[in-house]
Amino acid sequence: MKGFKSRDIKKVMMPGVMVGHADDMVVDRFLIDSRSLTEPGRSMFFAIATENNDGHRFVDELIEKGVGNVVVTDDIESHEGVNIYKVNDAVESLQTLASFHRGRFSPSMKVVAVTGSRGKTRVKEWMSSLLPGMTCRSMRSFNSQTGVALSLLDVDTEADYAIIEAGISQVDEMKRLEGMIRPCMTIITNVTDEHADGFESRKRQIDEKIIMAQNAAEVVFHKTDRDGGLSATIMESVNAERLYCWGNDETDGNLFLTETGRSIDAKKGETVLSYRCEGKDYRCVVRLTDSNDIDNALTTLTALHRLVKEFIPPAILPFENITTRIDVMGGLNGAIILYDRFTNDSLSLRGALDFARRRIPHGRRMSVVVADTILSKDFDRHQLEALCGEYGVDEVIVVNNSKDFVNRYSADNFADRVVLVKGSPGDRMDRIVSMLEQKQHETRLEINLDNLVHNFNFFKGKVDRSTAVVVMLKANGYGCGSLELAKTLQPQGAVAIAVAVIDEGIELRKAGITMPVIVLNPRADNYKLMFDYRLEPEVYSFDILDRIIAKAERSGVKDFPIHLKLDTGMHRLGFGADDLPTVCERLRSIDSVRVSSVFSHLATADCLDMDDYTCSQLDLFDRCIIYLRNNLENDFKAHILNTAGILRFADRQHEMVRLGIGLYGLPVVNDGSEYGLRPVAALYTTVIALATRHDGDTIGYSRRGYVSGDRIIATLPIGYADGLDRRLGNGNAAFKVNGVDCPTVGNICMDLCMIDVTDAGARVGDRVEIFGPEADICRLARSLGTIPYEILTSISERVKRIYYRE
Repeated sequence: MKGFKSRDIKKVMMPGVMVGHADDMVVDRFLIDSRSLTEPGRSMFFAIATENNDGHRFVDELIEKGVGNVVVTDDIESHEGVNIYKVNDAVESLQTLASFHRGRFSPSMKVVAVTGSRGKTRVKEWMSSLLPGMTCRSMRSFNSQTGVALSLLDVDTEADYAIIEAGISQVDEMKRLEGMIRPCMTIITNVTDEHADGFESRKRQIDEKIIMAQNAAEVVFHKTDRDGGLSATIMESVNAERLYCWGNDETDGNLFLTETGRSIDAKKGETVLSYRCEGKDYRCVVRLTDSNDIDNALTTLTALHRLVKEFIPPAILPFENITTRIDVMGGLNGAIILYDRFTNDSLSLRGALDFARRRIPHGRRMSVVVADTILSKDFDRHQLEALCGEYGVDEVIVVNNSKDFVNRYSADNFADRVVLVKGSPGDRMDRIVSMLEQKQHETRLEINLDNLVHNFNFFKGKVDRSTAVVVMLKANGYGCGSLELAKTLQPQGAVAIAVAVIDEGIELRKAGITMPVIVLNPRADNYKLMFDYRLEPEVYSFDILDRIIAKAERSGVKDFPIHLKLDTGMHRLGFGADDLPTVCERLRSIDSVRVSSVFSHLATADCLDMDDYTCSQLDLFDRCIIYLRNNLENDFKAHILNTAGILRFADRQHEMVRLGIGLYGLPVVNDGSEYGLRPVAALYTTVIALATRHDGDTIGYSRRGYVSGDRIIATLPIGYADGLDRRLGNGNAAFKVNGVDCPTVGNICMDLCMIDVTDAGARVGDRVEIFGPEADICRLARSLGTIPYEILTSISERVKRIYYRE
């Protein structure tokens, strides 16, 4: 049981206002995102207001769809037959309801909290795969203040185990999570620098994490000297009789490695674990080789031995390299492919379906291709189809093996569809994805949409809450793909999108983007298209102004928004201060267009030695804005700050700012103010061949690459036709292979290049990072004497774009 009667909710949610007679209504779906709605009659929506969005905007729409329970903090109109609860804090009310539900759990249920910095999701999923009986767990990596509450509300009260993941990013958050979960056992994986920005020190971060252990009957952790003080702090803070740990010898814990310990076979990609626990010896194989992953596997085994009486691990542990990311990519014949390699069960599928439905353009039909490992004694084909049907899926294909699928279907079967391909890492669904993909190129540009959102919020936090943010998606989103970026930023609270040309704006509109789109270079022969697709032009000259006014009047258009560009010192485009009287005179005499915003562009905001010039631009802009406000008949917004301006001149922000390269996580100022930004784009390719070359051998065209001594040379399927600048050859750049810098050898070819991987232990098929989290794009830019913008926007369209969120 995990649902509530409305009358029970009323007791928990008071004070609140109920309208109508719906006390017998059953509620078992809890939403904080209106797009996750599947069964309105069984749903309760919490209208949460954040800096970027406000759930109250969607209340009326949800009520019209049949949602009968709503939690709000603002006054809203009452509706007959709808339970409306007005509270002071919607998040706190969600947590209160979750805490109440936790109190209904069976006394015999073992509630396990998993916290730490890395490995929480893996430990949770690995434990779930081996625990006997009914196990409920957090969906994917739902571990935030709202995610933990939603996870608890999804737990069946009669389950044998509940495993809840708990993550924090700042002080005073763990206390609220611990009060909701009230764990019987707390597992602490490790504490790293990830998510450490909100803590003044590592000790403060550790102290906050172990709050989850303060009331647990048992605490599981890794006793080690290399964890930066974590285990020592745990042992100081928690009574010894509650501790259950593992280590490297019998003095280190309840579970300890024996003489053979961990035997890693890198070629096979597996490790043999030999350990002793409770006086018995065990030996098992885990298909992992990374030391951190193996540590997490041993932590999982330690917890399982404690939870399950006489636990015996299988000879081969079902522990895989779990990724929570869902990839989005273009498919053949207009299809959109989503690939989810997370665990393959009903809970994981529900999360993937929810994500997929958000990405579906209006009118698209959806297919689900899922590995048959999802079917079990607890979840049959009928239940699978019913679950998919809740999310609007009209075709479900269960796959026994990818070869049969490839023989039975072709890409033509999925034309213009959204296709969700779902399986665990061991289900080998890659072949299906390869068949459906639009591009097969081994080189790919991966775009991390979570980092995009992080960077947007980073800059949003630099300006006043009332200041609107325009996001720059010109040049196809700086080469990253404007459509997926727009889909991601639209619900985050971006006030508008700016593109370079009308064609870019039309494509966004056709794909379902509804937010305002500003066109920065609107000169075109067909201005009617601009009106038809509601694209708002930048107007920088009298010629453009006259053309737009004339076309608007001929088309019968009234009050169409335009954006006036002023030249305050960039000396590129824009009206000068002397032009403004004439501009105002023309605009006062017509009603076809309306000034929506007035803006200018800073030439030297990122030049720390030219602040005098920047300030002169800002002052001139202010004088122009005062004049226009006094002489135009309609109100408008003003904006002049770009990315560097937001960082350095936030006191001159006006009503809007424009966020460009900073959105993509690339620094422009390099003065420390951009610390915390995350790279959005990463360019990867693959080693397709290896060869040992000997002293005196030459490599590539014109024999420019000379080999000194015996060296291992790798060939990569990327060249200047992919956007890899030819000047990066001959050792002028190095790419990352297995964490090692590998310099280029010889000239960059059209489709290939060569690198020296002698020190990298490379194998055919290894991933090569051209730029990304481990290989700074700025380093390549410096080698070329250019800026990261040029490198990003030069990536060829033939390079596959993969979008993902964790």
